Amino acid sequence: MIVDRLWFALALRRHGVLPWLGLALLLVAALLHWSIVPRAAAALAGERAVLAETQRALAAPAPPRVSAPLQVDTLKSRHDAFNALLVAPGDATRKIELLFEEAARGKFALVRGEYKWGRDADGGFRTLEAGLPVKAPYPVVRRFADDILAAIPAAALLEAGLRREGVGTTSLEARLRFVLYLQDGAP
Repeated sequence: MIVDRLWFALALRRHGVLPWLGLALLLVAALLHWSIVPRAAAALAGERAVLAETQRALAAPAPPRVSAPLQVDTLKSRHDAFNALLVAPGDATRKIELLFEEAARGKFALVRGEYKWGRDADGGFRTLEAGLPVKAPYPVVRRFADDILAAIPAAALLEAGLRREGVGTTSLEARLRFVLYLQDGAP
C-alpha cells in the first residue's frame, strides 16, 4: 500500500497532472461510449425504419377516390322531402307573424325588419329573406334563433351579426337574417 502511494507520488511528480487527467477522461469517454452508443444506434435504426416506411407510403400512388354517384331515387326522395317542407302560398304571412310572436316570448320587440323576395327558378321555389335587428342578452338571442328554426322547418339562419357596446354591458345588438323557403305560388 505504501509502495503504491509512493509509486503514484513519483509518477505524478515526473509526468504532472495532465496525463492522469487525460487517462481519466479517456476512461469516462469509453464508459459513455459503451453505455450510450448502443441505445442511440438502436433508436436511429428504428427512426430509419419509420422513415423508409413513410417514403414507401409517399411513393406509392394513392388509390383513386371514386364516390358512388347518387342514385336517381335518392335525389328524387331528397327533393321530395325538401318540397314537403316548403311553406304554402297563403301561409307566408303567418310565418312572419310567428317571428314576432317568438320575439315577444323572448321579452323583446322587433321594431322593424327588412324583407326581400326572391325566386329560385332551378329549384322551383321562392324565398323570403327577413333581416331582423334584435337587442337582448346573448342567451335570449340564441334561444330566439333556435325557437324560430324549430318552429319553422322551412327557415334557415343565413347570417348572425353580433355587437356589444362595451365590456360591462350584458345586452348586445344582433342582426339576424333568416330565409323562408316558399312554394312557387307564394306572393
